[in-house]
Formats: sequence, C-alpha cells, structure tokens
Amino acid sequence: MGFKPEIIEVTDEGARYVERGHLFYLDKWISMPGAPHVDSWRLNSGIHNGPECMVCHKVVCDHCNKDFRTEVCELVCGVCLTAGSHKMDCPNR
Repeated sequence: MGFKPEIIEVTDEGARYVERGHLFYLDKWISMPGAPHVDSWRLNSGIHNGPECMVCHKVVCDHCNKDFRTEVCELVCGVCLTAGSHKMDCPNR
C-alpha cells in the first residue's frame, strides 16, 4: 500500500496533500468542517476508481497508482502560489 500523507490544504471544494500537488475534489456527502474527505469515486470505470484534480482534471485510479497523492500537478504554479496572484504568462491565468 502506498504512503498516505496528511491533507495540507483545504478549500471549499478541494484538498491538497503536498505543496503544488493535485487539488482533489472533496466528497460533499462525507466531508465535514475539520474533516475533509477526498472524493475517491470521481473515476468509476470497472475496477478502476479514484479522485480527480480540480486544476488539471486528471483522474487517477487509486488501485493502480498508490502514490498519486504525492504527484505534482503540472498546472499548479509555485511562483504564483507564493506571490498571491497569477503572472501574465501563467497557464492558470
């Protein structure tokens, strides 16, 4: 089984496990204030199921890829995150 880090950031609709990582949709039925729960059924195809990133919309099977929580999202810009606003050339702008 893969390493499961703690959630480090929570927004109204998503949660992130690592800095610049995927921002996964939360399960609106299970999540409670102070107890976020990532929606692990955004991908549901046969034996494959897992969460979806709100930024890049990548869906990951949590059975096939146990370390998906520590992946860096290619569309999350670390410079923009620390600056507080997107730069002119940022793909997320």
